[in-house]
Amino acid sequence: MAKLIMGNNWNFLFLCWSIVTAIVNVQGGLSRLKRETADLTPGNWDSCKPGAEAPPTRVNTADRVTQLRNYFATQGIQGYLIPNEDAHQSEYPSQYDKRRGYISGFQGSAGFAVITIDKQALWTDGRYFLEAEDTLDCNWILMRQNEPGVPTMIEWLKQELSRGNFFGASPFLIGSSDWKYYKEELLKSGIYMDPVPDELVDRFWSSGLGRPMQPNSPINMLPMQFAGRSWQDKVKDMREAMDEKEVDMMVVTSLDETAWLFNLRAGDIDYNPFFISYAILEKDKITLFLLEHLNKITAEPTDEAATSTVAVHLNTNNDGTCGGKTADCVEVKAYNPADVVNVVKTRAQTYNKVWLGYSCNQAVYSAINESKIHQDNTPIATTKTRKNEVEVEGMKKSHIRDAVALITFLEKLETDVKAGKKCTELSAADDLKQLRLYVKLSYFVIYGGKPEPGYYEDGQFGIRLENIVMVKNASTTYKFPGTQFLTFEHVTLVPYEPHLIKFDLLNEDQIEYLNDYNMRVRDQVGPELKKQGKNAAYDWMMKKTEKISVNNKDTSGANTINITLPLIIIAFFLEYFFSNV
Repeated sequence: MAKLIMGNNWNFLFLCWSIVTAIVNVQGGLSRLKRETADLTPGNWDSCKPGAEAPPTRVNTADRVTQLRNYFATQGIQGYLIPNEDAHQSEYPSQYDKRRGYISGFQGSAGFAVITIDKQALWTDGRYFLEAEDTLDCNWILMRQNEPGVPTMIEWLKQELSRGNFFGASPFLIGSSDWKYYKEELLKSGIYMDPVPDELVDRFWSSGLGRPMQPNSPINMLPMQFAGRSWQDKVKDMREAMDEKEVDMMVVTSLDETAWLFNLRAGDIDYNPFFISYAILEKDKITLFLLEHLNKITAEPTDEAATSTVAVHLNTNNDGTCGGKTADCVEVKAYNPADVVNVVKTRAQTYNKVWLGYSCNQAVYSAINESKIHQDNTPIATTKTRKNEVEVEGMKKSHIRDAVALITFLEKLETDVKAGKKCTELSAADDLKQLRLYVKLSYFVIYGGKPEPGYYEDGQFGIRLENIVMVKNASTTYKFPGTQFLTFEHVTLVPYEPHLIKFDLLNEDQIEYLNDYNMRVRDQVGPELKKQGKNAAYDWMMKKTEKISVNNKDTSGANTINITLPLIIIAFFLEYFFSNV
């Protein structure tokens, strides 16, 4: 049994609370108008009002929507869902898979579009309200999720469609759990969920219309010095987990899971080192499905750290077969989602139990007799969250390098602003990107809105605290049988901005916690800043991490607080960390 020991972790949460409170509540707080009843008419935002100037970023997708509706009659549907996800339920799909972006013009990472015979609506969360208003044409209804009066997709469809109507979607692009929920809820109103295997947007969105090519980045093996554990040992662990659940076959559909399992890295997905793939793990066989599989496994490495081709790494023949191999070998086949589904269907017929992850799409799920399915987090998903010593050390080192880039950026940004230089969110993001060229970006710029755990005030400011922390075993004075206490260790080492902290809200323990954190920043990031000759950034970091006196709390110019922060921020952190214990 594991328990979370809060101690200084409460100080971390309270510090987050203090920072967000200070920036949100400026001299009495900024009020946010709430809609008592939502406007659900097309073009329900200011720039679509008569006489308003259209933003230059607006994309007119009327012809695209018309082309899609032209398939409704032959398909026998009265509505169609275009999600943001790809066939692997990726949060960040490749440019090739951004069908929702093409049909709507809206490119935010969260949201989905629904088109009926006479209406079209897009749902997205508060991070992207402004971007949606700047990109959607005025034929769209913007559904601002979680705003008062805004219906869910199911609620809206029950109003827009009639009993006996069919609502279509590609089963490859919808997760099995979502599909089941949509199907059951719509059926209560006599509306049928209809699988459309040949995705409708794909029928007319081509390279001639600007569609990017399918991602085709080189795949490199990840050496043991970075992985810490061989793929053969990982496969052995997975098979042991399958034995425990009496499972005969496991289908791996998530891109992060195939990359981790086989110790392979690529660049098919922005901000993530993944490659388009499926995998099937059986008791005596391993199959990996790749785009341009023969070229990928025989190509020479493009990463200087990689020591062999993918074929050699996976103990595979150059034609992707395992003939003549005695040790563990990965059979590599061509990637085609429909073919993968057929392979899954055929192999599953000979087994009693098949393991599917929660991110499995409906096409794969429906290929297996439901009585045979064991659906749960895969052992890959649960195992890869527990980093080995090599992975932990690698993460710590990479975050020190990233801290150098971020501190350098923040020092330059502050200096430029004080000097009166014009700076926009886009120009700042570009500056930071240039400083991080040695690593893949793990995020992108978000415009306006109000997400959790961040706060964004349209046209005012935004704050988003996303420190990376590692959950580890805690060393306690007293031991209890059968109980292991856990605690947090910061991996992110960048100073908190003192001007945004209301120090009078902090008690002595919390100030001590902040001083300890600042000392870690100085001790671990300071030497790297000096090593790289970033003297201005070093001086900036030292100033931001000056010790705070308990007896003489300096507010450092932070604004007076008149109202308290809703406890949702703390609730988010607690829910997140307890769910991962």
